[in-house]
Amino acid sequence: MIRLISDTLAGIPQNIARDLHITIIPQYVVIGNRSYRDDTEISTIQLLQFMKNGNRYPQTAAPSPSHYLSIFQEYSNNGDQMLIVAPSAILSGTINSVYTAKKEFPDKDIRIFDTGIIAAPMAAMTVKAARWIKEGKSLDEIMTLLEGLKQSYRAYAILNTLEYLRRGGRIGGAASLVGSLLQIKPILTMGKDRIEPYTKVRTRKKAIEKLFELVIQQCPHNGDVDLCIMQCEAEDDARHLADLLAEKFSVSDIQIYEVSSALIVHCGPGILAVSFFTDPFS
Repeated sequence: MIRLISDTLAGIPQNIARDLHITIIPQYVVIGNRSYRDDTEISTIQLLQFMKNGNRYPQTAAPSPSHYLSIFQEYSNNGDQMLIVAPSAILSGTINSVYTAKKEFPDKDIRIFDTGIIAAPMAAMTVKAARWIKEGKSLDEIMTLLEGLKQSYRAYAILNTLEYLRRGGRIGGAASLVGSLLQIKPILTMGKDRIEPYTKVRTRKKAIEKLFELVIQQCPHNGDVDLCIMQCEAEDDARHLADLLAEKFSVSDIQIYEVSSALIVHCGPGILAVSFFTDPFS
């Protein structure tokens, strides 16, 4: 049996993870001297209140190798193979913990796939891997298919401010926009282990319209391209964009994911993002 493991940076809702038998490892939010699991110990509302009113800015921490050791031991005892769909090794320290834990099981078939991304594209890759496992595909086949997905995703995001990215050191090429945000709303692209500026507009309304245009221009209008939206404190904008896209693509609904608490630390409230694959995959 192939066991699938991911983590909360993907933003996979608990009901979907449960139904697809995906084991989810938590990330951590660190406030002062205390660490909180971002899946059970701190809510989005609590985190946002602290970010707005607290004296110390939160930090994040990757799960330790011990999280994986216990799971690897359990699945190894059952004779299972394992596949870890991991966030970008550059954007997160998670994958280092995975490799450290794997060294304790040198004779076991444990595969690690670095998605090179976080959030919705990572979620889509994980969900597809779960479906391929259910279909009976081998680990070698799934690793090859995941590599194809990694080459074809697109992800774009609107942030209310780049200050959170700057504080967390994840700003990448978007640093060039800091200081000019009073006049513009940047649209960022997430890819190649970096967050880069894609374009900029004058208002949030225009930015949402641009997100819609980008999806229409770049996302195939047929096939399984996993078009989805992620948001934090942007529910109305997310639903409006989802309705527009659902009508344009003639589908009943567009999946909307909530951004995980650990990711909110770096992007802040008001994030609205879209992701999809440029090539349909079965």
